[in-house]
Amino acid sequence: MKGKYRKSQKAGASRPVRRQSQRPQLMMEGVISRSSVRFAFFIPDAPNTPDLYIDSAHLNGAMHGDRVCARQIPGKTRGEVAQVLSRAITQVVGTVEKGWLKPDDPHIGADLFIEAGKVDCPEGYKALCEITRYSASRYEQTMCRVKKVLGRPDQRNVDVLSVLYGKGIPLDFSEATQQQCQALPQTPSPEDLIDRRDLRSECIFTIDGAQAKDFDDAVSITVQPDGWTLGVHIADVTHYVTPASPIDQDAVERGTSVYPPGMVVPMLPEALSNRLCSLMPNCDRLTLSAQIRFDAQGAVLEESIFPSVIRSKARLIYEQVNAVLDGSADASLLEKHQPVLPSLLQMQALYQVLAKRRAERGSIDFDLPESELFLDEQGHVTDIRPQQRGVSNRMIEEFMLAANGCAARFAMARNLPFLYRVHEAPDPFKLSQLEAFVQTFGISFHAGDSPAPKDFARLSEQISALPQSTILAGVMLRCMQKARYDFQPLGHFGLATAQYCHFTSPIRRYPDLFIHRVIKSALGGMDNAAQLLFSRQSRAFAEPLSQCEQRAVDAERTVTDIKKAQYMSSRIGQRFDGMITGLASFGLFVTLENLVEGMLPMDALCDDHYDLDARLNRLIGRHTGRIYRLGDPIAVYVHSTDPMQGHIRFSLLAPEFQPPAPLPEKEYTTPKTDRPDRKKRRMPKRDKRR
Repeated sequence: MKGKYRKSQKAGASRPVRRQSQRPQLMMEGVISRSSVRFAFFIPDAPNTPDLYIDSAHLNGAMHGDRVCARQIPGKTRGEVAQVLSRAITQVVGTVEKGWLKPDDPHIGADLFIEAGKVDCPEGYKALCEITRYSASRYEQTMCRVKKVLGRPDQRNVDVLSVLYGKGIPLDFSEATQQQCQALPQTPSPEDLIDRRDLRSECIFTIDGAQAKDFDDAVSITVQPDGWTLGVHIADVTHYVTPASPIDQDAVERGTSVYPPGMVVPMLPEALSNRLCSLMPNCDRLTLSAQIRFDAQGAVLEESIFPSVIRSKARLIYEQVNAVLDGSADASLLEKHQPVLPSLLQMQALYQVLAKRRAERGSIDFDLPESELFLDEQGHVTDIRPQQRGVSNRMIEEFMLAANGCAARFAMARNLPFLYRVHEAPDPFKLSQLEAFVQTFGISFHAGDSPAPKDFARLSEQISALPQSTILAGVMLRCMQKARYDFQPLGHFGLATAQYCHFTSPIRRYPDLFIHRVIKSALGGMDNAAQLLFSRQSRAFAEPLSQCEQRAVDAERTVTDIKKAQYMSSRIGQRFDGMITGLASFGLFVTLENLVEGMLPMDALCDDHYDLDARLNRLIGRHTGRIYRLGDPIAVYVHSTDPMQGHIRFSLLAPEFQPPAPLPEKEYTTPKTDRPDRKKRRMPKRDKRR
């Protein structure tokens, strides 16, 4: 064959021959992100490399989150999966329907076939299934077997369990852990108190929420001639949880406690978290104390960390302490808090000094409101209200920040292998978007190429007086990078400090527990072997523990969304006042006064066609010129809900408004003929071979 054309084997004209590209196809490693049944995206590991669009036919059995090796189709922004390197999903939660599992997670993309003879779950029930065979192409089915029946979707906590299991959060402790818990003592022994500073006679107490049971921090204060001495006493969990023990292994797997509405998934068994390590009142408890001496301006004069034993004098509740400090407490409440009232007043004075000093340093305080859900005994939401943060909440947060900073400085001064809490500078592109957006509100903000925390602190002060302050604070937060754990002290941008760590919650966060081990080893004289071991562990723990934290946050947020959707299901058709808090090409997001968020889809804006201006965060009507932007008030009606996915859809139309019905089409009738019994003439079929 010569030339560009060749004759077809069939009769007919010649046709062009497509020549295959001789360029080698570049293979890349990355992760699959699937958000639709029809397609997915390949996110390469290599920086500054664009994502690739992959349709379902070219996934070759890859699922959401899988690490794969993919190739790019020459000359296109599309790709195909060449090989699956590792699987991200091994278990799936869903509803059993006629021998199939319908996954709750929309990222799965397709139903899973339950192996024959292993459908050990009633129809319509929720179940946790284990994948037994992955499909190698689009022509094969992914198969699974029922591992655990969760119950009917309407049963108590089944919705919560579905989310937790779906996120891969362990709920049950191993048998070895349970056996180890049975061997734990009920109280500290006299031998446990050796080489510990005895603080049992001091006025030490806890301040927590009304529903809390794991009290891992207590506080005390002493007035000095030139200032105050603050004591932050943290439960010494490492005294009972030894490295590589069954309890420790389960704790590493969890990484953190999870607090979805109506349930607690503890990192440690209740024998430790709620009893032996919990700083309950009038009980001897082993602690690791941070003692910090401040001058009258809040500057640190002296600080130390040491093992101790305490006896908490009282278990205080945030709401009651707030009433005492703001002057709204009644006589009985004042009498109840009389033994600790002098300490509370001194703590309030110290808190005000420390908060002012931190603000002057440039620390950013994102005071974003959070919703509080009230549930009945069946787990149904009875009310949703914004969560109140009073003086005592902020005071304890300030003291925990001080103790965390003390622990980080302790490690830095001794060059210890550590797990730091790092928060890097904002992304330059998102920063430019923030600058353009705040200008629409009349605020001048220019951080430059190297933004400083003080720039954002000043911006936070400027927007605090605006009605849209919450929205603007949320936009500020979204332009920031996520805080994470790292073995290097990369600094904390939001707190405007060069070193920071998590030290005050070893009952519910594994990084804190690890830090306690390092500090206690340093206090006892860390040898080279321990130095090397901790160095390896800090590098190995940083990324997995950051992922565990994000997994817990995602689970809590998902359950909250589901509960809110359930609550709004009985309010379909009702009118609510809200505010626009998010914009997208497919619609806008509205947050109601009770902090319930839903979506107003683009097709609900039926007066015009709207285009998204992502730079200035607004929607603009093509013909009317009408503008919807972040922070604008808006009245909506609840159109529909999807509690399974936690979605709420709003509408701009009142429920009593009914659009006019379309005019009926003119009916076609066969014309009458003189011979009604005449048969219809049948035409011969056309020969398609011609």
